[in-house]
Amino acid sequence: MAYAIHRVSHEHPLLWRMHALHHYPRELYALMSTVNAPLLVFFFRTLPVLALVACGFAPDVIFACAMFDTALGLSSHTGVDMRNPWLSRFRNTPEVHRLHHSADPAQIGNHSLLLTLWDHLGGTYVAPGPAVPTLGLSQPASMRRTWLELLLLRRP
Repeated sequence: MAYAIHRVSHEHPLLWRMHALHHYPRELYALMSTVNAPLLVFFFRTLPVLALVACGFAPDVIFACAMFDTALGLSSHTGVDMRNPWLSRFRNTPEVHRLHHSADPAQIGNHSLLLTLWDHLGGTYVAPGPAVPTLGLSQPASMRRTWLELLLLRRP
């Protein structure tokens, strides 16, 4: 569910206007995983938990999943390189997620938040290479400059 929500937030113009805030910075840092429009935070955090509840998982399992997801979200946004090609094929490592934040639209993929399995199945996996991409929006001038403009989702 998280993969689908994240992918759609890149493909749907209204959702992208909300999610672009997360992609604006030119560097990755751990707390960046929490930066998003309030509605997308609801989608990214609440809907997967509701899916686990609907499947009948116990509260302690749901809590553990939420904490694990938070820890991996923080770690995937660090500037630390793991340089582990084997692990990067299966897990959303900082190198894999850095490509997702690339300013080059040809490099953007890797919508999975945890396991790259979903990107492999969805055809959106981009393998990290030796070069570190330039991060941020390809057209940063199109980003709204005030919170009011961001909250009203005004078009550039």
